[in-house]
Amino acid sequence: MAIKPIQVSVGICAYNEEENIRAILESVLCQKLEKFELSEVIVVSSGSTDSTELIVNSIIEDDNRVRLIVESSRSGKAGAINIFLEAAIGEICIIQSADTVQLDGTLMEMCSPFLDEEVG
Repeated sequence: MAIKPIQVSVGICAYNEEENIRAILESVLCQKLEKFELSEVIVVSSGSTDSTELIVNSIIEDDNRVRLIVESSRSGKAGAINIFLEAAIGEICIIQSADTVQLDGTLMEMCSPFLDEEVG
């Protein structure tokens, strides 16, 4: 009997990240996982006035794991994190900075401690 993978949600809080958002999303979406499954990547765009949301929407067309939540005005990073956490479906929720790109293996390294039953 196959063991169901642990579902992972990644949240990216973004404000005017048109220069970075495509690379960030691509770096997350291409991560290789074992015993985990990347269920979704939720971008919370807080009051962005650039092309951040257009870029995210273009990626959504190619990958249905990506979701966009738009805040019309900025409520701060804590507010965006709370929006992500309320929307996330994963058993593990990871918050990704909007100005960093994941190297190969990053997501697996962050998730692997949860394979230990004493970690929660």
